Amino acid sequence: MRPPCAARAHRLHARAYARAHAPARSTPRRYMHAHYPATARVRRTAERATGGKVVCAMAADPAPTLEALDEAVDHVRGAVSARVILVYGDYECPYTRLAFREIERVEEELQGNVRFAYRHYPLTEIHAHALAAAAAAEAASLQGRFWQMHELLFHRQKALEDADLHRYANQLELDAARFELDKTGAPVLERIRRDVQSGDATGAVQGTPTIFIDGLLHRGRYDADALRSALRG
Repeated sequence: MRPPCAARAHRLHARAYARAHAPARSTPRRYMHAHYPATARVRRTAERATGGKVVCAMAADPAPTLEALDEAVDHVRGAVSARVILVYGDYECPYTRLAFREIERVEEELQGNVRFAYRHYPLTEIHAHALAAAAAAEAASLQGRFWQMHELLFHRQKALEDADLHRYANQLELDAARFELDKTGAPVLERIRRDVQSGDATGAVQGTPTIFIDGLLHRGRYDADALRSALRG
């Protein structure tokens, strides 16, 4: 799958990916400049140094500060004593969906001996349904069904219109009226904003997916083999 950029950027990114085997991520430039000025400054510096040819700039800080998981707030599953994979993701991002599938494989193979945490990072400038999908997940969470909605949203990523989200709520047997109210309510939007701000605060979350393992930024591939190797490291 190609990143949602201009055709030339598609080709540059594809060649870079093939050479370096690095993970693709959604990284819209104007969205970063508008909402994440700290990381935008890193990108501008990189562009000046390379004549403006940067397709995807990584943060300069090798040890970003990550807000610790809050068991009362964050969405986390898996054994408390296990190592943690935390993902900043976007339900409409094809690369986050790919990471989701690979993490599911790791979870299945390790039989609960890994923790998975998810934080929202909707890239609203390029993904028109990302914020509404995140809100649907949070509205479902208020009825105890976050993970079920989380999985539905990724499995049906191409169907994220309001009518689709309503149908998923019915499929999960949620209180549909409450779901619709919660989905657009201030508490849900504030919950999403909290995740986005925590990602911004790291100085490392520039796109989706961005993965941390035990609080450290994971810069490598995010296929199941690479994630298992990182967990063993």
